[in-house]
Amino acid sequence: MYCPEPDGRMLVTGSNFARGSHPAWTANLLRNPDAAVSVLGRRIPVHAVPIGDDEREAVWRELEEHWPGYRGYERASGRVLRIFRLTPVS
Repeated sequence: MYCPEPDGRMLVTGSNFARGSHPAWTANLLRNPDAAVSVLGRRIPVHAVPIGDDEREAVWRELEEHWPGYRGYERASGRVLRIFRLTPVS
C-alpha cells in the first residue's frame, strides 16, 4: 500500500493480503534500503527507513486517512505489518 506524504516522502506498507509471511520485497528493503519506485510513470530513487514502534500509531492514523479500514489487514494477518518511509534522493 502506497501513501504520499505532503513533504514528498512516501509511506509503503507490506501486507501480503493477510498471509502468514511478510512480502519478500519488505525483506529486500530491510537488507538494502536504497531502491527506486515508479509513481505515475516517473522513476524516483529513494531511501527506505522502517517505521519504529514510537511512530507507528501516528503513521497508521495517516495511512487510514488515505486507505480507511486498511489496518484490518494487519489485524487479520496476526502479525505486525512492515511500514517504510521512503525519502527521495538525488
